[in-house]
Amino acid sequence: MSRTTHLLSLARSLPASPIRAPGTPQLSDALEKIITRTFPASSTSTTAAGGVTTERVLGPSEEKAMERMIASLERIKANDSLRQYPLSDLTVRPAHDPLYYKRILDGVARSQRGEGRSWWRRFFQVKGEA
Repeated sequence: MSRTTHLLSLARSLPASPIRAPGTPQLSDALEKIITRTFPASSTSTTAAGGVTTERVLGPSEEKAMERMIASLERIKANDSLRQYPLSDLTVRPAHDPLYYKRILDGVARSQRGEGRSWWRRFFQVKGEA
C-alpha cells in the first residue's frame, strides 16, 4: 500500500460528527480533498499497447509533509491529546453549572433521534436535570 493510500484510508476512517446532519460534509471529506489536491495519485500515459500508470515521485518537502500528515492523523485517531492533557473535574463539571456538558451531550443524542425540547422548556428556558 502506498503512503498516499494509507493517508487516504486514515482520513476516511475518522468518525462522522454527531452534530452535523447526515449527508453534509464531514472532516474526513475535507481531509480527503486536501490530500488528493496536495498529493495527486498518479499520471497515466497512453501508448499503443495501452495505458501505463506511473506513480508520481514526491520531492523531499512533500515527503516531510506527508509524514507529518500521517503522524497527525494517527495521533487524532489514537486520541493522544486527551491522554497527554486529561480534563480535570473542574473543567468537565464547572461550579456554576455542573450538568452543563451532560445537557449538551444529551441534547445532541436527542437531536440524533429526532427529538426536541418542548415549547414551554424553550420559552421559559428550563434547564432540567440533564
